[in-house]
Amino acid sequence: MDEISKWGGKREGAGRKKDAPVTGSKKMSIRIDINLVDFLNNQENKARFINNLIRAKMTEENQQD
Repeated sequence: MDEISKWGGKREGAGRKKDAPVTGSKKMSIRIDINLVDFLNNQENKARFINNLIRAKMTEENQQD
């Protein structure tokens, strides 16, 4: 029973290659209300637009404290 199985298991070079790491960001999936989709699609850079909105909200909340 010391025989090594030739089925399954990790093999060098097997599987999908990992994406190059991106420093400081993470991919996320979100749902957008249908009445906001056209507006968001018209933005030049959706990620930057959303990030800026979140940063503005964070700044607003920090100033209230």
